[in-house]
Amino acid sequence: MLFDLFVTAQRVRRVLADGMAESGLRPDEYAIYSLLFEAGPMTATEMSDGRALQLRLNRAGLAAQRRARDHWNVVRKRIENALPIPVNQVRSALQALDDAAVSAGSRDGAASRRAGR
Repeated sequence: MLFDLFVTAQRVRRVLADGMAESGLRPDEYAIYSLLFEAGPMTATEMSDGRALQLRLNRAGLAAQRRARDHWNVVRKRIENALPIPVNQVRSALQALDDAAVSAGSRDGAASRRAGR
């Protein structure tokens, strides 16, 4: 299952990169810009990056996010329309997988700390 997820993630990354090539932002940049657009100013720590500098989009960043959103949505709709099951079921499965990864990571991290690793 994890290998399947890895392969799928690589494919989705490639499809997004191709679909957003002319947008002015890479998919990972768009994700960060969109987080700042939706949630407003936040520190990098709040974005799980380990730094405390507060980030916000300036006018150019807002414009870039808006331009890239159209490209993102085209790719998102193509993928969602090609799914053989409803989007909400895919989201539920992904959330369950994420929850399991968090749980497994917590146990491994605690065991490593106890062992002095």
